Amino acid sequence: PMFSAWITTQAGAMTTTAIQAPAITYGQNGLVTVTVTSAGGTVTGNVTLTVDGGAPITQALSGGSASFPVLTPVVGNHVLVANFAAQNGFAASNATGTLVVNPAALAVTASSATIAYGTPVPTITPSYSGFVGTDNVGNSVTTPATCSVTVPAGNLVGTYTTQCAGAVAPNYTIVYV
Repeated sequence: PMFSAWITTQAGAMTTTAIQAPAITYGQNGLVTVTVTSAGGTVTGNVTLTVDGGAPITQALSGGSASFPVLTPVVGNHVLVANFAAQNGFAASNATGTLVVNPAALAVTASSATIAYGTPVPTITPSYSGFVGTDNVGNSVTTPATCSVTVPAGNLVGTYTTQCAGAVAPNYTIVYV
């Protein structure tokens, strides 16, 4: 006699994957939480996360969630993709999200100088405070600030105002003080 058998496979209980990524400021580390839920119970297994198409990072789910540290990305919107592969009786699912990194504050201050009457006004050098990590004027400021002295008309002796402007640093919001 001939026997026939059909083997049916079941993909598993349906799942839904979600990403929670609070906005951070440049220089801060972010924490992205991926949650996988199912009406079939608490989802177990591993989930992966990629940031801007980079190498996937894998974490084990604990209570259906996994937390991923995201280390100091540059300012802007970063694409997040979370993938849960079918495992442990649960079906595959994925989600996309965005990690928003806002600029950090960078203070620019004009140096002060005391000069004798009749002496030419010195070059005013800006100072910067608020750089993150190894950032500095040389590697993070695309246009350095320029500073000037405002001398009131007809008033050659006294206190003058110095001000800086024009700085451009992509990962920072410039604040002139």
